[in-house]
Amino acid sequence: MALYYDWDSIALGRKLVEQLKSKEFRDYLMSTHFWGPVANWGIPIAAIADISKDPKYISGKMTTGTVMLIVK
Repeated sequence: MALYYDWDSIALGRKLVEQLKSKEFRDYLMSTHFWGPVANWGIPIAAIADISKDPKYISGKMTTGTVMLIVK
């Protein structure tokens, strides 16, 4: 069985790896432009995940804080 290499895909993969290694990308990962949206999506996703938990494990303080963030 012969091996087939898609050289365009390999070149694209190398280009992607080089981009991920660049200082600009590392600076972006350490900025609020990246982590702000991550946190904004993470809070409601965590709240939705809490719906299926037993109520004794859900913190009233955290629920109040989440609601205040949403209403704000």
